[in-house]
Amino acid sequence: MALSDRYTHEDLGITRAELNRLCMAVDDGIVPAGVAFSKRNISMFKHGGLRVDELIRAWSRGNYKDPFIDREIFLSRREFEDIIHEAVTQTQGIKNYEIDGKMLYVRFYSNSEKSTWDAEYNFNDGGNITGFFECRTAYPEAKSPRWLGDNIERLIKRLVDEKDYS
Repeated sequence: MALSDRYTHEDLGITRAELNRLCMAVDDGIVPAGVAFSKRNISMFKHGGLRVDELIRAWSRGNYKDPFIDREIFLSRREFEDIIHEAVTQTQGIKNYEIDGKMLYVRFYSNSEKSTWDAEYNFNDGGNITGFFECRTAYPEAKSPRWLGDNIERLIKRLVDEKDYS
């Protein structure tokens, strides 16, 4: 059974063309099937945290660290907390938040501000903070959690670009 028969592009949150490229990369031995179709990567495809071409490019280089940059990322706890605080203050509808290691817990107000709901972000990417994240929430279609995660990712990448890792 072909991989494209087991997974639909809708299952993965990607286009048909991306599914074809991913299956070809697996068939050609560039990306291991267990990696391409792991729960983590499927979640990241669905939530926009990873694009198929980035995964293929990273594995074709032979050293998968981070598909966005070719160096290890070292963020101090303080830098991570500062990034979280900056992103939270730029996001509307947040009642409160808590950072626990590489996890972020956020309580959002509903649109009416009469109730609240929670979102949980996991920034642990193989023991490092790379900007990749998984977000769990009761309202995955809500824009605020996605915007907050994308903003944190952007701020992490900006800080990494400003640092000298040589």
